[in-house]
Amino acid sequence: MSYTYFATCPFGLENILEQELINLEIDRTSLNKGGVAFECSDEKVVQAILHLKTASRILHKMLSSEIKNFEDVYQASLNFPWHKIFHNQDSFKVKTVVSQKDLKLNEDWKNSFLFNQKFKDGYVDRFRKETKIRPSVDKQNPKINFHLFIENSYLTVYVDLCGKPLSDRGYRGKNFVAPLRENLAAGIVKTMNINFQEETFLEAMCGSGTVLIEAIYEALGIPASFAYWKQLNLGHRLWNFQQTEAFKQRFTLKRLPIDSVVDKIQKNTIKFYGNDWEKRALELTEQNLRFIGIDKCVHLSRQNATQLKPPADKSTIFINPPYAKRLGEEQGLEKLYYDFGENLKHEFKNSRAFILTGNFSLLKKISLRTSKKHILFNGPIECRLAEYQLY
Repeated sequence: MSYTYFATCPFGLENILEQELINLEIDRTSLNKGGVAFECSDEKVVQAILHLKTASRILHKMLSSEIKNFEDVYQASLNFPWHKIFHNQDSFKVKTVVSQKDLKLNEDWKNSFLFNQKFKDGYVDRFRKETKIRPSVDKQNPKINFHLFIENSYLTVYVDLCGKPLSDRGYRGKNFVAPLRENLAAGIVKTMNINFQEETFLEAMCGSGTVLIEAIYEALGIPASFAYWKQLNLGHRLWNFQQTEAFKQRFTLKRLPIDSVVDKIQKNTIKFYGNDWEKRALELTEQNLRFIGIDKCVHLSRQNATQLKPPADKSTIFINPPYAKRLGEEQGLEKLYYDFGENLKHEFKNSRAFILTGNFSLLKKISLRTSKKHILFNGPIECRLAEYQLY
């Protein structure tokens, strides 16, 4: 079956993303590495963009063609009737990803710029032929983002319907870069499978509150795009599908029912806990919580993570400790990992603990038996989400 749409996600979250799509009653899906292909109505695509928590982007497939060289890319682009879909005033940008298998078979394909260039040439030449005007490239704020994928000598061209990645929830400061993207944090929360009615959630090193906030979103059923709608009331984040006339007519943006979400937040009785030793981290967390309007259901503390006490008889505790990226850092972190594990062992009876790390040797300093290890990728860093049942 051919699928029109592709939702990308961090490696390791594909199954969770597929379940999210099924929960939106999008059941024609196909698992792939790095995402899920799917088929649904235009209305459901918009719902996916507004609600999916683990997706990075939603891509719309435009064409697929077998290629043997760069000239084939030009011809595929030239032969497609772009002028019937987009306007010659719509700026655009092109990005290409070539599979490892194809790179091994075709040495000259390592230069993805040539794919970008040949596709661009075919695209603008088609417009020039049909309309006498060529569209312009805009690498900063294009109306159309083309994503080219080369796999098994096949070119597949997608258009990004989102613009900004869906992991951008809209509650962070523009210049702040968190160690975890929000959609990875959402995937971690879903992997932990917390029963929020019976287990109290605690993030031991909350940083700016990413995992803590995603836990609250999960517990209260808050849509991923909620902060944008709350901030601007009418949801004026310009997703890419709103910027071209053809897509604007197809994909109708309906107002998110934020009043019911706000009401649900106000009636919430579940308490969440966040902790960090850094004062600035707690300030950022509080700022983000307040921006969304969920600060009243969170208790923040400033303590050493290795000396924490459980907030309830049955808790789920999560920590994303430093990974020791530089030489010489690991020795200083060995004690942190060991002490954290010892505190779990003695203080957190009848609870569950989850430790995310990209340093597997440091994880061995936790003197507890893991019940499960989940493979996840934080950007290019391969990580383990280690799960511990504490008795």
